Amino acid sequence: MVRSFYDVLNDPVGVNWGTFGHTLDYVPLFSNVPFDKNIISNNEIFSIFEIY
Repeated sequence: MVRSFYDVLNDPVGVNWGTFGHTLDYVPLFSNVPFDKNIISNNEIFSIFEIY
């Protein structure tokens, strides 16, 4: 689920798995947080990439 979620955002954002793969390592840290908040946190990460 998480992989497909990132794959969908990957194309428009233009970020590949190699450049921010280390960021995905921190995803399990949000495993104890409700899934909605998890998506918000991930979107914030992508927003940073979109700015640059």
